[in-house]
Amino acid sequence: MHGDRLARALVAAGADPPAPGDRRSDSVRVRVRMGGTYRLVSPEARGWCAFATADLSAGGAAIECSAQPLEIGDVILVRLERHPDVGLEPMQLRAEVRNRRGNSDIYGIMWTRLTREQQTHLIHVTLELSRLRREFERLVAEQDRASLRRSH
Repeated sequence: MHGDRLARALVAAGADPPAPGDRRSDSVRVRVRMGGTYRLVSPEARGWCAFATADLSAGGAAIECSAQPLEIGDVILVRLERHPDVGLEPMQLRAEVRNRRGNSDIYGIMWTRLTREQQTHLIHVTLELSRLRREFERLVAEQDRASLRRSH
């Protein structure tokens, strides 16, 4: 499932619709902080370096890393840690650095050479993360409304 069909299916499943102009517009993007490691696929690689995600989707991620500077076009291996609460099993994925947020240490990466199994797993994880985020926001809103009622 790709492009518009995937976006429609994800919206029908209750996920937030992609923003117009989103480079990963065929994937649900979830703001989430997760740890992992990355390694440059290059002779200059310094080994595995730590990163934290800023967001995650079945199409890629935004990662914050400062241990080894990256350049647009670099190919990296990414290891995502296990998160059983959302069904994420440890994964090693190949990605290409697509952009950088200004002069920050946050890079946009796009998964490349995903197997069907990896892509399906990432879709399920991002949908679960999106569902959990909506549920959390609903609970916070309910608590806020209850607090307001008690104060009046």
